[in-house]
Amino acid sequence: MLVFVYGTLRKGGANDHYLRGARCHNRRCYVYGHLYDSGLGYPALIADEKGGKVVGELYEINEQHLVSLDELEDYAPDRNHNLYERVLHTLEDGSHCYLYVVTPDSPLVRTLIPSGDWLDWTENKKSTE
Repeated sequence: MLVFVYGTLRKGGANDHYLRGARCHNRRCYVYGHLYDSGLGYPALIADEKGGKVVGELYEINEQHLVSLDELEDYAPDRNHNLYERVLHTLEDGSHCYLYVVTPDSPLVRTLIPSGDWLDWTENKKSTE
């Protein structure tokens, strides 16, 4: 199974170790949507075909990776109120991947990241502090 990651799980991100042993299919790809800085050290994505490009990476993961990612993203399939929802997303090439998203009313939706690139955003923030 594939997962698209766009924040701290990307290579060089604070949580990239969760994907140790996973095979990277694409180091720089994108989905359409709106990316937000939650103010908590990680981003939130609202998937939207009419949105901008959100930069990320695509990994092939196993079941153990999925369990670990669900825990990290505070997602449980049988729970009504998750921090993130795990959805099956169709990429432009027709392949399917998991994607962790939030709803527009999520408290994680704070500051829009116009570039759609979390790693660039955090680098720029560091250089201006």
